[in-house]
Amino acid sequence: MARLGTALVPLLVLLVPLAPALADRCPGGELACPEPSVCCRTDSPQQPFICCPYRNGVCCGDGRHCCREGFTCDLSTSRCVKQPPEPGLCPDGKSRCPPEATCCPLADHRWGCCPYARAVCCSDKVHCCPEGTQCDLQTLTCLKKSEHPMMQFADTDMKGTEGHIGLHA
Repeated sequence: MARLGTALVPLLVLLVPLAPALADRCPGGELACPEPSVCCRTDSPQQPFICCPYRNGVCCGDGRHCCREGFTCDLSTSRCVKQPPEPGLCPDGKSRCPPEATCCPLADHRWGCCPYARAVCCSDKVHCCPEGTQCDLQTLTCLKKSEHPMMQFADTDMKGTEGHIGLHA
């Protein structure tokens, strides 16, 4: 495994043919990949399939490597790269904000949309500040080199609203 920031990123796994076992057979029926492996197609006519050892693994385009589910193959660096989250999708997997907004948790365990991109969500769970600033809840401002008005985020349940809803506190 390689360290990328604070997260460990698995390196590409070299695929190896496995002996047939009690499992589903790959197309053509010559190879069976044992659970939780998946079949990956190769470019070799002598060995058209090999097994990826990961459950729901992603077969790489070179026909020799695979990555875990949720990762893509970066063959130029021989690494598996975590797929970015879907733009605008909040961590609950249901609520959405405009792509240029940031999802922030609300006090009632729902999600709100801060109109700032990559915003700082304030601890009061009502306000947010631009990236690179911090919340000053006493003065209701965002502190850094310049001052920005603190914004109140819009509820993700609001339908049909255009643009950003920013309420100055």
